[in-house]
Amino acid sequence: MSELQTLQLDQNEDDDTAFLDIVQCSVLGTARLVRPKILHLIHIDHKWRRFSGKLLGAVGVRKPELTVPPFNPHRVLSERVFEMADDARGIALANVPPLHASRGSEENTRVRLRTIYDSAVIAWYSGRSGVNSRAALMIYTLSGYEPATWYAGFEKREKWEVVHRSGVSEQEFSEILAQGSDVK
Repeated sequence: MSELQTLQLDQNEDDDTAFLDIVQCSVLGTARLVRPKILHLIHIDHKWRRFSGKLLGAVGVRKPELTVPPFNPHRVLSERVFEMADDARGIALANVPPLHASRGSEENTRVRLRTIYDSAVIAWYSGRSGVNSRAALMIYTLSGYEPATWYAGFEKREKWEVVHRSGVSEQEFSEILAQGSDVK
């Protein structure tokens, strides 16, 4: 059996570490609040902002059938899946099929996440944040409650600031970050 490990995000040389710290605190905070069985992390290239309007139509709403967002599989830089323990650490799972399989991005929107996971936090975070000074994070939660989604768009000024939020209030986002920084 694999060892429990602290969750680490995949990082490329053009990713900003301060943004990745925000992502990690957000993911860990959400996991701490939701207590999922699975944590699925997906690092997306920077071009996903071009269809963020399509995403935002699906984000920030509570609906019973969450589906895989329409990311083209070629836009996925990496995926990591963890089976979670109670202390926000997890066991990295190998040989898990990619969430964004080789199918058209529109076909992804027909894949219901409940057919894959019954209890999960799934997070998509953008790459090239160090080069672009813009980034995004989207989180879906599946648990015993209704599924939920939220999105935050960031811009780096003197520090990273949230410039757009959907599905999560400023107060909720602050609580998520606080929960995540406690376990980081």
